[in-house]
Amino acid sequence: MRDDPHFLFLKYEDMKKDLLSSVKTIATFLEIALDEATIATIAEESTFNRMKEDFGRSKWPTKRIIPRKGIVGDWKNWLSPDESKAFDSWCEWKLSGTGLSFDFE
Repeated sequence: MRDDPHFLFLKYEDMKKDLLSSVKTIATFLEIALDEATIATIAEESTFNRMKEDFGRSKWPTKRIIPRKGIVGDWKNWLSPDESKAFDSWCEWKLSGTGLSFDFE
C-alpha cells in the first residue's frame, strides 16, 4: 500500500521536521505546479501555531478546543508505559503490510 501511486501518506512528525518539503510533496502528488513563494505561504499558513490561532477565532465553539500542543511525542506525558505498549501493539497490527514506519521522537 505504501507504494500505491493513488495514496499519499503524510506523517505529522515529518511535517514538523520539514514543512516546506511536505508542502512540495503534496503539490507533486496532486500534480500542481507552485512557485517557491506560494509554497512558503502555504507552509506558513499550515503551521500548528497558525492553525491553532485560526481555531481560536472560529465561530464554532467545538473548534476552539481541538488543538493541543503540537509537540511530537507529547503522548508520553499522557499514556502510562502499559498504555503506550498496548497502543504500539495495536498500531503494529493495524498497519502491518502497509510499509509505513513511524518516528515518535
